[in-house]
Amino acid sequence: MNTRARLAALIAGLAIVVAAVPQAASAQGAYQRPSTPQRVPSGTSTNQKASGDEKKAEAVFTQLLSTGQDDVTNHQFADGVQAYEQAVKVGESLYGAHDARLVPALSGIVYAQMSWDTYASMAGGKKGDVGDAVKAQERVVKIYDDDGVDAKTRVGSMIDLGDVYSYTDNERALDTYRNAWQLQSTLDSADSADALFAKPGVVRLQLPPNPSGHEEWVATVHYDVGADGKATVSAVDGNQPESLASAIRTSYENGRFRPRFVGGEPVATTGLNSSHKYIATK
Repeated sequence: MNTRARLAALIAGLAIVVAAVPQAASAQGAYQRPSTPQRVPSGTSTNQKASGDEKKAEAVFTQLLSTGQDDVTNHQFADGVQAYEQAVKVGESLYGAHDARLVPALSGIVYAQMSWDTYASMAGGKKGDVGDAVKAQERVVKIYDDDGVDAKTRVGSMIDLGDVYSYTDNERALDTYRNAWQLQSTLDSADSADALFAKPGVVRLQLPPNPSGHEEWVATVHYDVGADGKATVSAVDGNQPESLASAIRTSYENGRFRPRFVGGEPVATTGLNSSHKYIATK
């Protein structure tokens, strides 16, 4: 099947998928998007000679990105993953398999799968496949390596990959951060590379849910983050019951953090504090 025929087939099938998804209401996502800059197509072709099928495919591509984001916002994670995966297929037919314009769809897969995993860990239920998130972010880094993209954009994608590795307890996380630090140092300076890793970043922290029947509680966690990205909690202060304080402590110690880097190597950070509000419930 030639390219134009593939595009026509994709448009016919995917238009049904897009039309069947209701518009989403506003809600809070469970996982922060990767920091990699997103190249979202405008829906109009940059090629003045683009065929009608190509223009339609570009419109479908843009709509699938929007649908995926709405689905994740509404905690319809499986539908969000499907929309982003379909966007990748349309994008590959339009731009090829190694074009940076695929990055929004690939980053969407990361965002959807990680949000799904975080939400399911807190609320229960079926989880997605974080292995797909790893593969998608690895592909983003590879595309940026091959595409001649601005090198600082590549640094951001490498840090994102380190975060995905850290989230999934992949031992390649620290080396990936090191590589990002080294690239930034080469592009600018060691000081600017240190600045990118100036303080620990939360990668995975799945706090206990808010129970019912209590006044407002505020728990303040005192902790250190080691060079390995793992937290050690010294105390949990506040007016919450001891059972919740113990659960919060466990959440931190099971969490993962992007460690601070100095001179290209991860270092421990001590004396950190974070507060968490549990709003009153009846």
